[in-house]
Amino acid sequence: MIWIWALLLLSSCQRHSQWQCHHINEKTAKATRVLYRSEDPVQGIDVEMIQADGELATYLQVHSQPLLPSEEDPEKTEVTITTAQSEMTFLAPFHRGAQRVRLSEELQTQLISILKEGNPITLELTGYRETIDPERFQKVFKRMGKKAPSVLNRIHLY
Repeated sequence: MIWIWALLLLSSCQRHSQWQCHHINEKTAKATRVLYRSEDPVQGIDVEMIQADGELATYLQVHSQPLLPSEEDPEKTEVTITTAQSEMTFLAPFHRGAQRVRLSEELQTQLISILKEGNPITLELTGYRETIDPERFQKVFKRMGKKAPSVLNRIHLY
């Protein structure tokens, strides 16, 4: 009896991955979404990658306050990517509401490359910061190009 309680306790304390993959199959579009959801809803940054019609788009999203525009371009904000080896700063346009930015292809490629290498990465937007654990990214990202699982296999979230 005690071993059952111990097993239940251990399984309930298990940390789930922040990386998720969702297949979207509607009549009008077939798409796949890879999502990294921040544990900090106030100062964290979510990463969302959407693949549709062979195109990949990557977005960073915050939830509490609008992003501040850069001094160089009032319709863009600064995005900084920091790893143990380097730091890069880019400008990215934000969407209406100023809580979501779309990364350029160059920045998207850099981000995916770093995550595939398995190195921790820190993203910064003015007033926001997120250190991303790349564990499971590779596994979830590979699912992006695959067919959606059958109904029987959808019980397990990726």
